[in-house]
Amino acid sequence: MQNCKWTKELVTLGIAVVALASSLAPSKAQAQENFAWITNTNGVTWKKEIKKYDGELFFASFDEKAPIAEIVVPEHAFITQIDVRGCLNLTNLVIQPAKAATYRNGHIWEDTGVALFAKHSGLRNVSAPRTMLNRILIIVESGRDGGGNAYLAIWSSLLAIQWTVLEELPKMEFRTHSTDNGPELEIVWREGNLQIADAVKGKWKDYSGNSPLRIPLAVNSKAQQFFRIRKGDD
Repeated sequence: MQNCKWTKELVTLGIAVVALASSLAPSKAQAQENFAWITNTNGVTWKKEIKKYDGELFFASFDEKAPIAEIVVPEHAFITQIDVRGCLNLTNLVIQPAKAATYRNGHIWEDTGVALFAKHSGLRNVSAPRTMLNRILIIVESGRDGGGNAYLAIWSSLLAIQWTVLEELPKMEFRTHSTDNGPELEIVWREGNLQIADAVKGKWKDYSGNSPLRIPLAVNSKAQQFFRIRKGDD
């Protein structure tokens, strides 16, 4: 399922952010932003930069790594390497891009594979599209021995990881409009059933109307709402 959280300042579709009110379109800087969503064990979610020019997601300190419970790499991200060594509480890694990619010298280089460094982590579940799942390279430890010979160590406990193929989900589109009564949010979907909740854990309710749904933000009294598409009658 894809969730959408909105406030009077912004709209979030899964991991895509669209600014409202002050700007009806993302700036060039926002469009080029490269990041992952990180969720800590206390439920707080924050953004972590992915290095644009080499596609590396790296956590520098133990204090940053220790509370991480989930990492979600957005569909638009350029990613070639994920280093979660020492993320002891990490349970889920979700990689949404269909291909690995990095940005160098003004060019995007695709299909390079993703190197996953996961030694001494709590990682137990990896989810990705089939095209990406087959390109994840598990690199546990590499270097040179005392004789200067290169080596690559494989961590056998990685066999306990659950690998999940991300399904093609029904798509939602979010648009903003300026009206005489203030900004409006428009939600467009072409299949499935739109559901709405006041919290990400529910209670989810079916929306009985047709697409699109338009919400006037200026008069809406709720601080936030979440949206998702339920496929068919599942």
